[in-house]
Amino acid sequence: VIGAPEGPTIPGYVLGVAARGGEGAEYATGCHGSRHVLYHPAAMELMDRRVIRAVEDAYHLGISPDAGAVLIVELDGQPEGLAREGARVAEILRANRAFGVDIAETPERREALWQGRKKSTGALGRLAPAYATHDIVVPRTRLPEMAARIRDMERRYGIRIGFVAHAGD
Repeated sequence: VIGAPEGPTIPGYVLGVAARGGEGAEYATGCHGSRHVLYHPAAMELMDRRVIRAVEDAYHLGISPDAGAVLIVELDGQPEGLAREGARVAEILRANRAFGVDIAETPERREALWQGRKKSTGALGRLAPAYATHDIVVPRTRLPEMAARIRDMERRYGIRIGFVAHAGD
């Protein structure tokens, strides 16, 4: 392969926190607007306000309780390029109403962020004695519509719904 980087690639994470009280799906969709122009994330994961609070109560990751959503962006690449790519992603997140951007610079912080996402279902289990999960496919451009419909169902049926989304493909 011509132009392939030499040496191993390493993971890097950037945590974006959506505007206070924001829904988050609009945030994730907006962040995708510049996605292919500036960077190619290995993964993008979205957690809504309810999930953030459950994860924070369970694992104490230091995510603001005011966060309307969290978008975790995973980058991978050569060590010398990750800082530059992380800075570009941080610019995109801030341009899309992020009030906090946490570039995880240590392996421990990266692992804590990823564990928070991976354990989010377990954290939700602490909120009620029984719960159900549903795995659906939603195009990222329709995430805001999905979020609005979820909130409508909460109001209409008096239930609590938290959503976690793989928002990067």
